[in-house]
Amino acid sequence: MSKWVDIIDSKGTTRITDDFARLQFLDFQEEDVQTTVNSLEVKGTDGVLVGSSTFAPFKLILRFAYVGTDIKDYHLFKTRIRQTIYKREAYYIVQSDMPARKYAVLPSSISYEDKYGKNGEVTIEFTVFKGYAESLKDTSDITFLTDYWQFESGVLSHEDIKYVFDEKRFSVWNGSTDTIDPLMRHNLKIEIVANAPNGFTMTNHHTGDVFKYTKALNGKLVIDGVHPFIGSNRVGINTNHEFIKLDPGWNNIEIDGVGMSGDITVRFIFNFIYR
Repeated sequence: MSKWVDIIDSKGTTRITDDFARLQFLDFQEEDVQTTVNSLEVKGTDGVLVGSSTFAPFKLILRFAYVGTDIKDYHLFKTRIRQTIYKREAYYIVQSDMPARKYAVLPSSISYEDKYGKNGEVTIEFTVFKGYAESLKDTSDITFLTDYWQFESGVLSHEDIKYVFDEKRFSVWNGSTDTIDPLMRHNLKIEIVANAPNGFTMTNHHTGDVFKYTKALNGKLVIDGVHPFIGSNRVGINTNHEFIKLDPGWNNIEIDGVGMSGDITVRFIFNFIYR
């Protein structure tokens, strides 16, 4: 099977290796992850207070070969590839060497090594501005028997993993290499449909996170990142102003404040992230 590269933007998916029939994808390279340690120096004390680290953007480099029919064709290709790569908006790159990952990118540069006038090696450099790659699909579209998913923490049976629950105690699998943290702008949406006359409490026993909703709930509440909603209305004023994170691996979740297990349905929607 031939190798390929896709661009995914607001207009859809473009397979650039199909749009340019004589363009062959060779390989890719990810620049090493760069971290920034957030620390605070306090006068009169030794050392520093160390906070959490943040991850800087990194470079994604794709290498291609182009075999033109003549020199005019080769120069026309250079014009067209610039028009394809340089866009006003950010987009995702997906490629066949790692088909389960997508990279949110901004184009940085295109360089050419010309060969025999009509051929060339093309190197396209992108900035992965989020500082991590994401799973191609999110957990609302989960099919573990396809190439859309890959796991960094060993092979699991797809039968062991689900993201919709009607129990008060359950476990959520995070196949990422890092914690899903809404404060870091990671995609995480939790939908709770419940009958909770006095509100409810959701606890992740793995991370220690506790989210409390203090009003009566008879319907759906959505925690979208750090913001809780009922319909289109923010309801953070009726909470303890906390949110839920998901560590890599299994996360043991417990819901208090509802009656029978059938009185609640919970759905977790997020992308895995890879450093």
